Amino acid sequence: MGSTFAPTRARYVVLAFLCGLTFILYLDRICIGTAAPAMAKELNLSAQQMGWIFWAFTLSYGLFEIPTGHWGDRYGTRRVLTRIALWWSLFTALTGAGSGFIMLLVVRFLFGAGEAGALPNVARVTGTWFPETSRGWVRGLVMMPALLGAMVAPVLSQWLMDVTNWRWVFVLYGLTGLGWSLAFWFWFRDRPADHPSVNAAERELIGPPAPVAPHGLPPMRLILSNPNLWFLSIAMIAGAAPMYLLFHWFPTILQDRGVSPEQTGWLTSLVMFGGAAGSILGGFAADWAVRRFAGTRFTRSVVGASGFGLAAVAMGGGVLLKQEVIVMSVCFAITAFGVHCHGSAWWGAAQDIGGKYVGSMFATGNMIGVFGAGAAILGFGYVPIASRPIAFAATAGLLAVGAVLWALVDTRYPLVVEKDHEKHPPENPAGAVV
Repeated sequence: MGSTFAPTRARYVVLAFLCGLTFILYLDRICIGTAAPAMAKELNLSAQQMGWIFWAFTLSYGLFEIPTGHWGDRYGTRRVLTRIALWWSLFTALTGAGSGFIMLLVVRFLFGAGEAGALPNVARVTGTWFPETSRGWVRGLVMMPALLGAMVAPVLSQWLMDVTNWRWVFVLYGLTGLGWSLAFWFWFRDRPADHPSVNAAERELIGPPAPVAPHGLPPMRLILSNPNLWFLSIAMIAGAAPMYLLFHWFPTILQDRGVSPEQTGWLTSLVMFGGAAGSILGGFAADWAVRRFAGTRFTRSVVGASGFGLAAVAMGGGVLLKQEVIVMSVCFAITAFGVHCHGSAWWGAAQDIGGKYVGSMFATGNMIGVFGAGAAILGFGYVPIASRPIAFAATAGLLAVGAVLWALVDTRYPLVVEKDHEKHPPENPAGAVV
């Protein structure tokens, strides 16, 4: 029997916390792209050395995705997300103390280790605190501030650099993350049922709690044997490679062409705005697809394939129109829009496939994607300036591959954990892995 009281709205406070987290996450991650020219000049760093510094983040971010994602499954997201935010904020601030190549390499490696696992644990929170019918737009809304952070970072960072210097930019951003982690720790609880601000009506609206993974290692053999994991992971590489190139190298490319630092900030922000718009609209598209294609192979794939197809065309257009800086930036903004349209569908697919192991499932796919993107970031530092359009054209081809892989995703066949398999042997459709 349903509650006679109106549902409380504690879940919207959770949503605000998650939006704040992703905003700071990307603010801290992206600001180094704006600071890079000044850092390289002051510390006498080459393009190749900056490429290694960028890569150090992606390497550690990928390495620690699975263990940190699993910690959320095992120990709860309150403890893990608080630790994540504290750790990455510390090393964001320490980036401002960088004295040379080796120190920056180490600090950015540890910074990446701190950020690892943030999004897998956010995925678990959305699956626990929100009704299934609204998780698409919630996930899209959660990722929109991430891209807004990426959009704000170039302009805000450049303004702060004009007022102070690049070192203080990192210190101030680190303090922001510290404030978030303290507020989150004191307010948040892992389950709605444990929070004093949640009444029975809101618990009923949210639905049953997400299943909890057993204390032990995640079932990596079963995760890695699921074909959907590989479709999603390689699609993640296809989307992450062009976006990480834009995050880290686009400001340098613009300034190499004589664009002023101020205009560089605004054009970079335009690209990130495209990603923010794609994130929120992709969330609503994901909810629509769930209603329209419920129970079919297209429940998640139609959104991802369409977004990547649009991104591939736009990236190719930006390469062809490279002489027109503003038009090129608009094309890359459309690329970011298309790539980030797939975000909510990707999260939903990880939830559908992973079940109680969603943290581990999400982290595995994200790790593979980040490693691919890291290779692109590192390699780009060795590409001669005259050949950089060819590198961007290659990412347009990657996006087209990603669209095809998204079309193959079929979340009707989730992970089957051995003990569950023994109790409830599933049907084995043709081509499904169980």
